Amino acid sequence: MKSKEYSKAVEAYRSSLTEDRTAQTLELLKKAEKAQEEKIKNEYLSPEKSLEAKERGNEHFRNQKYPESIQEYSEAIKRNPGDHTLYSNRAASYTKLGEYMYALRDCDECIKINPNFAKVYSRKGTAHYFMKEYEKALEAYDKGMKLDPSNTEMEEGTQRVMEAMRKQRQSGNSEEARQQAMKNPEIIAILQFTRTLCCRSYGASNYVHLHGRPIGSRLQWKSLRLPFSRPRDKRSIQR
Repeated sequence: MKSKEYSKAVEAYRSSLTEDRTAQTLELLKKAEKAQEEKIKNEYLSPEKSLEAKERGNEHFRNQKYPESIQEYSEAIKRNPGDHTLYSNRAASYTKLGEYMYALRDCDECIKINPNFAKVYSRKGTAHYFMKEYEKALEAYDKGMKLDPSNTEMEEGTQRVMEAMRKQRQSGNSEEARQQAMKNPEIIAILQFTRTLCCRSYGASNYVHLHGRPIGSRLQWKSLRLPFSRPRDKRSIQR
């Protein structure tokens, strides 16, 4: 092990396990395998080759080849895992593919390495926005704007989130008003009258067919329909 010939050590421990499988030998094998993996990983590191892979990823991103860009950014990360920009770039590609959870994971990794990199907060805010996590999106944009106050992308992102939140509130208010209306005794009386009218004019089976629900169920306010009454027989009118 001192000579760092981990592959030979792994092979020797595996061979000894066939003859004498002990807890000590298993523990030594695990340590040797871990050391071997770490050695392979370190030998693979190359900032120069990482930069080459990053440039290929950027080219794929510009050409809207997002799966290919992710593959190249992943290769670049293996070559230089300490480069925070690689995680940010891969997050942008994941967002383009709608893989927002993966994008957020890469954003967090980028922030862990360099919390002062403003661009990543814009990408994190965008991922939260598409997930309709508006409060988190605003928080991300706010942190980014503090680092780069002149960033127009984050300004536009903030405005987009505020507009989405406004529409969400309006929609919620409409639903709340509908529910309140359904509690109004006058409206309940109208709905009951309409239900009775449907039964008399069309019969119970036709009412079920028209409204898609059994007789006696409460009508939804926005789906209320008043049917036309059937014309009476002329003889009954003259009578």
